[in-house]
Amino acid sequence: MRHLNFLAHCCFLPSMLFGICASAHALEVKIGQSHSDLPLDQSGTLTSVAPSGSYISLAHDINESFRISLDYIDWDKTKISGKLNELTIDSTSYASTLTYFVDSFAVSANYTYWQSDYNESFLNLPINEQTTYAPSYGLAIGYGIFLDEWVVEPSISLQYNEWRYRNKLVKENDLGFAFTDSLEDETIVLSALLSASRVIQITPDQYLLAGGIIRWNELFQGDGPKRPEGVVSFAGRQSHTYNSDDDYAELSLFITYDITPEWMIELDTSLAFLPKDDYSSFSWRIGYRF
Repeated sequence: MRHLNFLAHCCFLPSMLFGICASAHALEVKIGQSHSDLPLDQSGTLTSVAPSGSYISLAHDINESFRISLDYIDWDKTKISGKLNELTIDSTSYASTLTYFVDSFAVSANYTYWQSDYNESFLNLPINEQTTYAPSYGLAIGYGIFLDEWVVEPSISLQYNEWRYRNKLVKENDLGFAFTDSLEDETIVLSALLSASRVIQITPDQYLLAGGIIRWNELFQGDGPKRPEGVVSFAGRQSHTYNSDDDYAELSLFITYDITPEWMIELDTSLAFLPKDDYSSFSWRIGYRF
């Protein structure tokens, strides 16, 4: 995503806390929902479609030093119907993250993949089909500072995002289709984060983890196709373009409640301060630790 990678931001727990709360060889399964009013971003274009979807995550502590997690979100399908035409947008996203803990450091590498299928029809006949592929690669390093019941973790991350398009357009006065492929765009996002979290013991078997994160992001535009700034039409939708380098901030709050040694519930919310507007997101998850 141009400004926010939704899958990378749907869980705001600092990486160092995974090493604190996890036990060797533990397996965690989480399901939940995620919602954001930040419009979908496809190669420099912010559309009017706000994403929400179902979330599932698997995490496994290989040993005391390594943790791997797999995440999947099935975003709700958007359907807009008119008198003669209809359009649908169906998106899914995946992520995998490997984290290495050594002393007070946590180093992680992640891969995320976003696919969005756009279909437009006129009088129930397809006229335009477009698929957006958005792979993303990231590295992050954090350092945990332990102060009594508090954990403070400064960290930095680097994320490389790429977009690829495939279009299928019906030829006029013809039953055939015209295909286009290879339109590309790319960005690099450098982020600095500062998190502060506190572990509160409620009972001998119940814990509450609460904290917040301040994140500053610097976005660098790639050499992909440029579009005029302002409102433009993109795949049948009104959109706003962002072609230049810019920066933006995020504020996130999260709570994790260990109901039992096995069951947990997580809540997090965030606010992104983008150059032209502010956007919020919220997600919840229920998890079980084996």
